[in-house]
Amino acid sequence: AVLDCDNSGFSIVNSSDYSVIFHDTDQVEAGVFTEDNQRFYGRNGVFVDISVSPAVIRRWSCPFGPLYYLLPSRDESVWYLMVKKRTGSDFLFMAYDPNADSVLFSHYLTPGHGVIKLAPDDKVFFTNPGTGPYSVYGIGPPFYEVYDPHTNNVTDSVWARGICTGVGPSPVGELVITPDERWVVGIHPGFGEILTFSLESMRQEKCYSLGNRCSLWYLTCQSIR
Repeated sequence: AVLDCDNSGFSIVNSSDYSVIFHDTDQVEAGVFTEDNQRFYGRNGVFVDISVSPAVIRRWSCPFGPLYYLLPSRDESVWYLMVKKRTGSDFLFMAYDPNADSVLFSHYLTPGHGVIKLAPDDKVFFTNPGTGPYSVYGIGPPFYEVYDPHTNNVTDSVWARGICTGVGPSPVGELVITPDERWVVGIHPGFGEILTFSLESMRQEKCYSLGNRCSLWYLTCQSIR
């Protein structure tokens, strides 16, 4: 299944024949499907179960503050959240158990506003790039962080060693993990630069510039077929 979003809401579409499985007028910017392709989790707390007919939609109201990102663990027993604190520009990265309604871990971020990705070994990568206007909220640190659910702690900060245009260290924005599980690819938000990190060494390997007239804000990776 694939997600289709427009001004009328969002649709879940069968990828084989492009028939619409489910449509709703809620606004969903992005999200993920579970590995069995039976449930959809929207970043904003909208969930759709397409394993039943008709599909069932549920909306979760985050009790911790405005929700900017939600990503479930592979077994869906833990939700990883990016939550804005109710005042200022600060955020929290959180590991939350929805069944026990319990916060397992929280980590303060400033200026926050990042993304969350699952690594193949179930570690969790999250970024802290900040958001505009940078003159008000500031620019985030030049690294992404690694949360290990087995130790329930942040275990590493993976640094962006510098920018190919020479403007200095960069906050890391959007992240993707390549399907061959060898690389983490990130972007320098607002600039035309792509950063590659080795998943094995957890270090930056290369930086590619698309030129200073290009701004990158979103990144995805085609699946291997």
